[in-house]
Amino acid sequence: MNVKDIEAKVASGELIKHHTAYFRGYVSRVGGDLVHPYDGKFGSGFVVRSPNRKSTRYSYVTYYVER
Repeated sequence: MNVKDIEAKVASGELIKHHTAYFRGYVSRVGGDLVHPYDGKFGSGFVVRSPNRKSTRYSYVTYYVER
């Protein structure tokens, strides 16, 4: 699963973009976004961890959950 696959599922209505937040951790700009399965407080789906170009301590996490 990659970001393009997730965007396709959002476009088809299988997933919704719930929200984006900060998390304490580093995501390399070279490696790009990291996609992980998610099953937790907001439902089940995927999380995408993205680099924050303004910080080396905090990065972004976006939750995509099933409808």
